[in-house]
Amino acid sequence: MRTTRVKALAVHVTQGGRTQDFNQVRRDISNDIVRSFQAVPGLINEIQLLAWAHRGESPFHYASWSNQSDAGGSGIHMEMILLSFWD
Repeated sequence: MRTTRVKALAVHVTQGGRTQDFNQVRRDISNDIVRSFQAVPGLINEIQLLAWAHRGESPFHYASWSNQSDAGGSGIHMEMILLSFWD
């Protein structure tokens, strides 16, 4: 993770960004992504229901979106990985 951050910071600086602004830029991008997922009707509820239903198995939920301009969420791919697999 540290190596990835160092590389992302280097890209940010070479694109003209200031080092001290790097963390805020990453937070802004992350917040934009969260807002996009929250805009999809029922998605957050579905993730919470899956987490609750499998809470004893320590699930890791992963959601990715191939096309964020699709407000209906048809391009969202959700994956649940149980502790027995990732441990």
